[in-house]
Amino acid sequence: NGWVGVGFSNDKLMTNSDVVIGFTSGGMSRVYDGYATQRIQPPVDTTENLSGTRVMQADGNTIVVFSRPLDTGDMQDLDLAGECVFLLFAWGGTVTSVDPVNIGYHQANRQASAEKVCFPQCQPPVKITLSGSAMVSGDDVVYSWSATPSVDGLTYTCSLNGATATACTSPHSVDLDDHFCGDNSLTVAVSRNGEPAGSFDIPFTAGPPCSSRRYNSTNGMYGVSYRVDRDCLATFSMSASTNGWVGVGFSNDKLMTNSDVVIGFTSGGMSRVYDGYATQRIQPPVDTTENLSGTRVMQADGNTIVVFSRPLDTGD
Repeated sequence: NGWVGVGFSNDKLMTNSDVVIGFTSGGMSRVYDGYATQRIQPPVDTTENLSGTRVMQADGNTIVVFSRPLDTGDMQDLDLAGECVFLLFAWGGTVTSVDPVNIGYHQANRQASAEKVCFPQCQPPVKITLSGSAMVSGDDVVYSWSATPSVDGLTYTCSLNGATATACTSPHSVDLDDHFCGDNSLTVAVSRNGEPAGSFDIPFTAGPPCSSRRYNSTNGMYGVSYRVDRDCLATFSMSASTNGWVGVGFSNDKLMTNSDVVIGFTSGGMSRVYDGYATQRIQPPVDTTENLSGTRVMQADGNTIVVFSRPLDTGD
């Protein structure tokens, strides 16, 4: 029911050891930070570097809890960060005064750890701020970034558009073909010595070809292909075994009604490709605003071939 103390020592001796002692007496509790210059009661440090202190008594035991930085920067404390020291244990003794502290001698109630106890080289958390940019270089997008503050032990992972993150360094090159058309984002996460320290998104707009596909009718008489370029412009080529018109529609339900259509043909030496919208199962009227470019119509070997381009999103 007396006091309990622990000391940090380089040589198992009380002299020049850093100590913490806690006790409760007369309904008052105290945990103090001291430094033993002699084999007497250690005086209280000029600056005490303890937090979260508490003292409890249960079943004849005194339990003392405290926290302290491994390196307090105080000349009266041992620097424990990355260091190995002996632990000194002492307990017992009467408490005659809480303030000023006056405690009795521990008598034979003392021990020291057989081996030195090693503490980690902890570093305080650092919030890293990243800034970066992206630019096209050949067939790649090159992402570059810098960290503030610039400290040792930084590692990075990169994730493009939510994909699995992988280790990376700046500058980081990503193939254009791995990007979406439109908006992209490379998430760069930074860790310091294995601990997360921040993240940053580097945007990149446009993207490489999103896709290139071809579809053929089951009877082989009709086919359409498309390719999306880096400006998100889709270029279509459709052909059919006919000297008449050829059309393609975009539909949510396989029905003509409410489908977006493009129809092309050549007649009397003149060619036409038009942008329409089918509101009924009749000839689709021409749109008020046509959003096609690069249109052309060709006939060869009994086939009519129609080529056109349109933005993926026309806003129409």
